[in-house]
Amino acid sequence: MLFDSVAGSVGAAGVFCCGLRVASMDGTTSDVPDTTENTAYFGRPSNATRAGAFLQVRWFPAAASGTGALVGAIFGPTRS
Repeated sequence: MLFDSVAGSVGAAGVFCCGLRVASMDGTTSDVPDTTENTAYFGRPSNATRAGAFLQVRWFPAAASGTGALVGAIFGPTRS
């Protein structure tokens, strides 16, 4: 909810090409609190022998090229 309330484009020269917004996309992970609810939803990252120590969320933000303003993102478990 916080992301949705602060994300959005900012007008600046160089963020449009041929009338279309130029954006970049990349994926990353962030640690989340170790709660029962988060474990059930996100699961734990793991290797071949054991579960990871920290719960993590994987997210793919889209940023306006030129300004770096985040214009959207998808959040989910690291296993998907």
